[in-house]
Amino acid sequence: MLEMLAPVSDPAGLSDDLGGLSDDELGDWYVECRRRERAAAAEAAAVLGEITRRGSFFRDGFLSATAFVAHRAGDSFQTAAGLVRIGQALQKMPHTAAAYAEGEIDTLRVRRLIDAQQAAPEQFTVDELSLVERACDQDAAGFTET
Repeated sequence: MLEMLAPVSDPAGLSDDLGGLSDDELGDWYVECRRRERAAAAEAAAVLGEITRRGSFFRDGFLSATAFVAHRAGDSFQTAAGLVRIGQALQKMPHTAAAYAEGEIDTLRVRRLIDAQQAAPEQFTVDELSLVERACDQDAAGFTET
């Protein structure tokens, strides 16, 4: 499975490529890089949600998904707990998961949507699509304040 991963480009070669871009192209490239980063985080969350659902971490001798993530990925226990929370929650939040997978919303917005879902699960189910649309349309500060 790891063979599918492409190696990271040589930073020196990338710098040469970046130097030839216009300011607009450079800005667009950055935005695309951020979108891909968010999409990769969503993919990791989905994988972690499935690991948690299956209890796969028990096979390796871990008592929790959080301990598994902290050990295997080298994350702090606090970071691992947050990632596990996201992975589990997104399994019940299809619109949020889809927007995250497309890179349309960042982790901060995902966490706020999870907070809303956990505070009022039934109402969130009714309002999820409109909340996700708002998350996509508003800047992070505006969305998290409302």
